[in-house]
Amino acid sequence: MSYVNKITSANHNNHYDEYRDYAADERPQEPYPDYPIEAANSNSIPYYDQPVPLIQSILQSPSSMRKLMAFFASLVFTIIIISFRPFDTSTLSNDVTVTGDAVNQIGYVAIVTTIAILLLTNVSLRRLMSFATPLWGVFLIAVFAAVMQNPSPFTAMRTVILTLFAAFAAFSVLVLPHSKRELKFMITVMATLILGMSYIGLVLLPEAAKHGYSAFEAQHLGLWRGPFPHKNIAGPIMSILAIFGIYIWRSGSPLLGALLTMAAFIFVLQTGSKTTSGFLPISISIVLAAGLFASARLAVFATLIAVAIIGLLTIGTLYNETLASITASILEDATFTGRLTLWQHGIITFLANPMGEGFNNFWNTPAVLNGPLPGYADWDFREIVHGHNNYIDVLLNYGIIGGSVLFFVLFIMPMMNYISIYKSRENRKLADMFMMMIAFIMLLSFMETFILHRSDPIWIFHVFAVFGLQMLAMEQRSKSKKRIRII
Repeated sequence: MSYVNKITSANHNNHYDEYRDYAADERPQEPYPDYPIEAANSNSIPYYDQPVPLIQSILQSPSSMRKLMAFFASLVFTIIIISFRPFDTSTLSNDVTVTGDAVNQIGYVAIVTTIAILLLTNVSLRRLMSFATPLWGVFLIAVFAAVMQNPSPFTAMRTVILTLFAAFAAFSVLVLPHSKRELKFMITVMATLILGMSYIGLVLLPEAAKHGYSAFEAQHLGLWRGPFPHKNIAGPIMSILAIFGIYIWRSGSPLLGALLTMAAFIFVLQTGSKTTSGFLPISISIVLAAGLFASARLAVFATLIAVAIIGLLTIGTLYNETLASITASILEDATFTGRLTLWQHGIITFLANPMGEGFNNFWNTPAVLNGPLPGYADWDFREIVHGHNNYIDVLLNYGIIGGSVLFFVLFIMPMMNYISIYKSRENRKLADMFMMMIAFIMLLSFMETFILHRSDPIWIFHVFAVFGLQMLAMEQRSKSKKRIRII
């Protein structure tokens, strides 16, 4: 029986359908030159198909397409974290903030457009819409209400759109992978790329990968910053990469995970950020220690206790001499590099107007730039871009009502989701990773401002962790088939 007849007798299965389609589209018009026409048409000589081209084989294979999506997500994740201008010293300023940049704006529009197409063609609309819970609607209302308080709402809206683009990109790289294995692959590739680029930069571009001399920040000379504009960004980013390494370590790749964790933690130490270096082990220890008792509530409770203690030892030193003396005994600089002045001014302004100043409508505005320097100020902060404290700046921008909404959605809701996820052992390690990120970010929020702050990479990681816990909580609800409310 000939090759074609054998296939024909195989009940016309799917393989034959694929062969038949391939034969119609791809089979050459002339037989191979090794065989004469008569032999090619006879029943004694089998016909050999040409191999399917690589790109076509990938497009026709669901597993290959999923791997391709995960790899693409890792590239997108890398780009949005290091920005479209890595190692670009021209963006450096006295503050760590990178302001509006045409290259970043065009790049984000291109990335968001591409991602939107991939989401609509590779992820079900039902899954995407499942993330749209009522609280996210309330969150957006609070943000847009603060935008309308700004004297230039159209300018503020443009900034918000870029900020939401960054958040959408962070959400997308989480959803594009179709499994935890692919998500782990995506995280591994992204962490390896950023760490590799950072260490290579120290060798090939040391003048850009390390802080040079600056009259404003002379103490930062020689500190590592990698492809980021400032060591205060590099330190937190590397801390989160260390958390990724721990997850990779715990999820079946101990050697690779250990290497990534050590490389990231060494970089954190070389940034010279003492607070970041301290917050990282606290966050990791809280979550891992709670695992000994298999209690998510213990991890959440310990996180809230740690946040309260850090709050007392930072903001609390403004109002209590005992707390100030304790902080001074722990740190060489009890002013947190001049942050106490910023916090005091921000708190006084908020108490004067608890309903908020409006989105981005305080620091670096004429009211501050051209206003008198308060008598309690230890230095001239009038050209600072933000107050280096998420909690105070959120209250300044959004007021007590809007700020409470943001705090609940970005901090409390993830912890609630973490508690519901912990019932599932298969999701516990990934949930631990996201919870470590949330705990670290909550502690870091006493030192930096990044919530809804354009394309700040720390803000992007924050969104990634929040949606990650929501995704796992929804999966837990689906598997248990119980009425668990996902907020």
